[in-house]
Amino acid sequence: MSTTFPSPRWRGRLVGTLFLVVSRHGIILDAEESLTLRDLIDKVLSFASEKEQQTIHQLIGRFDAAYAAEQAAGTTFSAQEDEQLGKLGRDDVKICWELHGDLHLIGSDEDFSTWAEHLRLKRKQKILMGCLIVGTLFAILFVPFVYKLPLWGELALYAQVKEKRTPALIQEYKAKYPQGWHIKEVYRIEVEESPDPLNQIHAYMEHFPKGKNIEDFYRFAAEKRDYSPEIMEDYILRFPEGKYADAFSLKLDSVHDCRAKAFLGAVHHRISPEAETYLTALLQYMKQDGYYTLYVEPWEDLDLKDLDEFPAQSVHQLDRLLAAKSGKPLQAHILPFRGQFSFDDRKNLHQVLSDQVARCFSKHSGPGLAVVGVEKTMAPEHSPVVRIHYTVKNRMMPQQQSLPDIWVYQKDNAFQSYLLGFTLHIKAEFVIPGSGTRFSLEETCHPENEIGHIASTDNGYYAITRNCFEKFGDTVHKALTGRPAAH
Repeated sequence: MSTTFPSPRWRGRLVGTLFLVVSRHGIILDAEESLTLRDLIDKVLSFASEKEQQTIHQLIGRFDAAYAAEQAAGTTFSAQEDEQLGKLGRDDVKICWELHGDLHLIGSDEDFSTWAEHLRLKRKQKILMGCLIVGTLFAILFVPFVYKLPLWGELALYAQVKEKRTPALIQEYKAKYPQGWHIKEVYRIEVEESPDPLNQIHAYMEHFPKGKNIEDFYRFAAEKRDYSPEIMEDYILRFPEGKYADAFSLKLDSVHDCRAKAFLGAVHHRISPEAETYLTALLQYMKQDGYYTLYVEPWEDLDLKDLDEFPAQSVHQLDRLLAAKSGKPLQAHILPFRGQFSFDDRKNLHQVLSDQVARCFSKHSGPGLAVVGVEKTMAPEHSPVVRIHYTVKNRMMPQQQSLPDIWVYQKDNAFQSYLLGFTLHIKAEFVIPGSGTRFSLEETCHPENEIGHIASTDNGYYAITRNCFEKFGDTVHKALTGRPAAH
């Protein structure tokens, strides 16, 4: 009888063949050795004859083909079914060897289980030397030592991953078997189960740049996320001639039309004519040119001087004034700018505005009308942008411009530190490439009013600035939606 078998049975045949070669060539296996199925294949191939190598590669190909077909059809197996089919495959190897004295048919679709009863009766009638050899060769498949090898743990863990699909089991497999036989399938399951599948696809591509089924991962992820433009746009950028490129392009247009209509309908008469004109032009540009990502591009100007950079005479004059007023000498209690506004701090500030702009588009249309990112260097050349210009400078005393303004930070009415005063001006310019339609907002912030938001002097200036950015983000949100931002 000829048939096409499930992938676990092909894997069982592969495992049985590997252990047969191990026994025939006297290959030493150590139970303490961290040997996965992939490691075992590499080890056995280095000892196997040319014919045995061909058989092993044939079985790997049959397994891969069966597995790919199962994935396309959505076929899965429980842990119990997986083990039963695997055992059936290992038994196929034993029967094939007993029937023919070699494994030249083990890669075929021959169902050797149909011969099992015939061979059992034959053994009862006559004990043949060949049978004794078979028993010797296959004893290794049944001794406890073999089942202590890590590859059995890998197969058992993978069966659990397939059945339960929990993040904990997925991470356990990836940590224990980073080069495991089923590592690609585990990444696929992670994509299927992740709330953020695009990150998991990128992780898979990083580990397996030429991995199979990457395009199918994108299709599944897009369907799971209600055809997220972010996922479909990322696919088209990476696979412009891919098998889903045309379908995704059409879907992007359809999704965009529905969400754009819902968005513009919700904000109509709630926002300024300038804002509505910009949004209408932006959404039309996105559909026409296929750029569904709006990038936040920060332009920063930080011009800050610490106390020791001012003339010593001015600092001494300030010191006397403040010591007389509060009893706290200035130079011993000033929080310097050094160490503040680090790269990560500034990146977080940019993200505050990026998140608020993203909320504008998801508020009335559902997620995905436009994706907002902060990495302009990763954007297509003609992507629409939001340029954020912000300037941070020392604030000077109103009555004496040669002296830096000094603020006092108190907590529970107790003095904590002096702060160098600073000014903050933010401007957001919304730009559509090749278009004269623009929209801008700007605000001179009042950081001195945000001192109360400091939790620790370790990041005092950042805390003040972040609160100013959040308030400006609220201004952007109200300008583009007509509603205050929800926090």
